[in-house]
Amino acid sequence: MEDKELLKQYMLFAGVNASQLAEEIEVSKQYILNLRNGQFKVSAIFAKKLEKVNKEAYDLIFGTSRDYDSIMDKIQQSELCQKLYAILEPISRGIETAPVIGNLVRFIDGLGTDKELTEKNESLVKENIALKTELENSENENTKLKAKLFDMSENLATYMMDNTELKKKVYELQKEINSIEESR
Repeated sequence: MEDKELLKQYMLFAGVNASQLAEEIEVSKQYILNLRNGQFKVSAIFAKKLEKVNKEAYDLIFGTSRDYDSIMDKIQQSELCQKLYAILEPISRGIETAPVIGNLVRFIDGLGTDKELTEKNESLVKENIALKTELENSENENTKLKAKLFDMSENLATYMMDNTELKKKVYELQKEINSIEESR
């Protein structure tokens, strides 16, 4: 089963339906508590609600085999379902449901934009590569500037040494000139 299709089933399973969110949230809460306790029980009332919502999902979940474990395995292997579970899980810890519903609605809204998200992701990757290249170029430029600065400081040191030598020579010449003048 495709990940997205499985997610739809899971959303129905967890009592989550965008149009019936408020009505179904209590069922979700119980479902998540059951998940946390490692149980897999769904109330008869919820089963009836689910049957009304999606006959195909009902058949899948409550069909003749009632193979809950394999469905749970599929759910646990689905990255999207895990994300959904992470959003819903705080409800089972008694956290206020309003922000959880907000997160859930944002999550569901985001599901229909795979192409858009992929393009955005690709754009971010390109931007990241460009920034990385820019950083590398900047580091290379920085290294070159450091080398220039080092050369300049070397030259300056050499110049200062040469200057000191010149001063010494000038001083020696001045002494010679002074001694010549004194001898006259």
